[in-house]
Amino acid sequence: MKIIPAIDIMDGKCVRLLQGDFQRKNIYDDDISHTLLRFKNSGADFLHIIDLSAADNPSNSQKSFICQKINQAGLAFQIGGGIRSKEQIKQLLDNGAQRVIVGSLCVSQPQLVKTWLYEFGVEHLVLALDYQPMGKDFVLATHGWKKVSSSRLFDTLSFFANKGLRVLATNIQKDGMLSSPDFELYSIVKQKFPNIILQASGGIASHDDIQKLEYIGLDEAIVGKALYENKINLEKVLHHD
Repeated sequence: MKIIPAIDIMDGKCVRLLQGDFQRKNIYDDDISHTLLRFKNSGADFLHIIDLSAADNPSNSQKSFICQKINQAGLAFQIGGGIRSKEQIKQLLDNGAQRVIVGSLCVSQPQLVKTWLYEFGVEHLVLALDYQPMGKDFVLATHGWKKVSSSRLFDTLSFFANKGLRVLATNIQKDGMLSSPDFELYSIVKQKFPNIILQASGGIASHDDIQKLEYIGLDEAIVGKALYENKINLEKVLHHD
């Protein structure tokens, strides 16, 4: 299982939100260059980047600035936040991103996103499916998690699922809470959709959590707040063979 450090960026600063709430944020670094260097020195070679300013308001993109900083650091990355067009995807790939994360449009315009998967290739897109447990079901949220849709996680996975598809599944209630990941849901997804590449995100709080995700069969794990709160040693988990 590949461990991918996460950097959420708002107004040029490295921040973390609680349960995706823009009013509940912690600022960890005023200069993302420091965080990039810290992760690189720990052995990271790939990062998960979210432009929170654009997630909140797609017209307020920081992505040119972000790509420049990451390219200067010499790191590979996937990036998302407020992606609404094919032109944005192309520009980010041209500016050094290995993958672009598409979230809200997977729910609001799934057929359009499916054409992008064919056009850019499944290896260059990540489908971010952010969900809220609701009874025995899981409904998807959009627009920086501010809107809850009527779309359901498993229906959306069934619509998109094909070999090599990369899906980032986040339980909104766990994000930023250090309350352990949604192990049960991830286990079900891996059983139902064995051909997708599944990224775990939300709630990862300890080395034990990482070991359990690996046991379940997760392909990749996005680790954020636990790194900033020094609950997980990045160097140790990157070299945990």
